[in-house]
Amino acid sequence: MQAVRRATQRRSGAVLDVIFVVLAFVDGLLTLPDPTRAEVAVAILTPVLLFGRRRFPVLVFALTLPGLAMGVTLLAAVFALGTVAFVVRSRVVVTCCGAGMFAASTAWVSTDSSFESVVAITLAAAAYASAPVAIGQLIRAQRDLKQQLSELRQVRERDRTAQAELVLSTERARLAREMHDVVSHQVSLIAVQVGALMVSNDDPAVKAASRTIRSLAVRTLDELRQMVSVLRASGGEAEGIDPQPAIADLSALAAESELDIQLAVQVKSDVPNSVQRAVYRIVQEGLTNVRKHAPGSRVDVTVEEVDGSITVQVVNSAPTQALPAFPSSRHGLVGLAERAELLGGHVSAAATVHGGFTLRVVLPID
Repeated sequence: MQAVRRATQRRSGAVLDVIFVVLAFVDGLLTLPDPTRAEVAVAILTPVLLFGRRRFPVLVFALTLPGLAMGVTLLAAVFALGTVAFVVRSRVVVTCCGAGMFAASTAWVSTDSSFESVVAITLAAAAYASAPVAIGQLIRAQRDLKQQLSELRQVRERDRTAQAELVLSTERARLAREMHDVVSHQVSLIAVQVGALMVSNDDPAVKAASRTIRSLAVRTLDELRQMVSVLRASGGEAEGIDPQPAIADLSALAAESELDIQLAVQVKSDVPNSVQRAVYRIVQEGLTNVRKHAPGSRVDVTVEEVDGSITVQVVNSAPTQALPAFPSSRHGLVGLAERAELLGGHVSAAATVHGGFTLRVVLPID
């Protein structure tokens, strides 16, 4: 954006230089009723100097003064003096140049001139010396004001961003405390109660179910601690947390779910950690939904690489058991869609004709 702005400014400056040179050239030729060769040469050469007015403003202005003293190049001197007032910030230099303009403008006053002519020439010379200086400094002040306003907007935007980040950090810390105090406490109670049940009951089926529940509760506590660490880090990945789940962990996830699952993983590329973590969470959410809304159904989970993207598909048949009374926030698919969107992917979900359900997510690898 800045490069385009600078290129536009250069083109505008070049066009303005051409306009000034043409106007000064026309002014020099039209003000001479019977020009000599020297005056014609000055009228032709002096306007050309204006092409260097930005790089050498004082020098170019000084070179226009002889033509002004000859009464040939008034506009060239006016443009050069305006450039000095715009570019040079030294008041002494600008004042000296204005004085030089005034002196050169009154050079043709002779002793034979009438008082009225002297007054008129003096007033005109004062106008020639003061007007370009005033206009040049006014344009410079306008430019400086625009720049200061732009910087002020940038500072305000940075302050607004910093304030938003502070609010977000505070909210993350509050959410971390709530999760730790409430969820962690209740899951810990579940693990303790199930452990007591596993010790006090001799039924092998109850012991196996208790062992599974306790294992899931302990893993939930571990993942909760990881999430709390990320939230307290206030900026994405937290240092020092345990390794995050990946595609390689899907087999263990399928085994722990105790569902009738057929898992197929066909991924050969080196998939980024963020995508692997998303794939794991998508499958985890899909199996959770099957357990809640389609108990007893058969589940086919497919993870495959297709055309530079990872396609995750969880398809379940119709439920064969009564639906359990699990609480549901109905935010699962919304969360999956948001997770996929952050990675540039998309989610589709629909019921099948045989009473089942299909969840399909496509995530780009790059």
